[in-house]
Amino acid sequence: MISPAKRIVRVLSTLILLNVVIAAPIHAAQTVSGTEDNIVDISPIKGPSILTFTYVGEGVFSATPVEENGNEGLPYQLKIGDFSGTYFQRTPTKPIVALAVKGAGEWTVTINSFKSAAISGAKSGAGTGTNVINLGKPTSGIKRITWSHEGDGVFSVSPIDAKGKPRFPLFLKIGNYSGTVMLPSGTQYFEVKADGDWKYSIK
Repeated sequence: MISPAKRIVRVLSTLILLNVVIAAPIHAAQTVSGTEDNIVDISPIKGPSILTFTYVGEGVFSATPVEENGNEGLPYQLKIGDFSGTYFQRTPTKPIVALAVKGAGEWTVTINSFKSAAISGAKSGAGTGTNVINLGKPTSGIKRITWSHEGDGVFSVSPIDAKGKPRFPLFLKIGNYSGTVMLPSGTQYFEVKADGDWKYSIK
């Protein structure tokens, strides 16, 4: 027979466990949408995240993060016409609680954990436009990475480690590009900014 003291301990342990489970953060994706200019409230972004934007319309489209103190950051992008792309948001100094969206058409924004980034090849991969990709595991040792891009606009690639800490871009080019650069050890993600087709290979 269980003593009253042990029974109380078991009940308290169960309550503590339930409290931990309930309090644990859930990295569920959130999506907001609208038409034309608007400021939309979002669940606070407190850690590294990715934001996917889609826009159908004419004119300029941009989206800017707004911190809880009302300060606006730099726009994630500044595009003209129909657009779709995924951007990386590093851990902000203050929680981001809203997005200031400007556009003349329909738009949708999906916010998710950076760990949900699309899986790409650990040795090679390819894609189109702006995206955040996941190599599956961090790199180690001395690695060289060759990138190529076929497009008219800016092409840049920023490495990100497994904890969501970004590093300086590997390069910043305009138009077509092909070149080989050193890949920092510990890289697991890339934020690729491009308007054309791109591919890479790691050796």
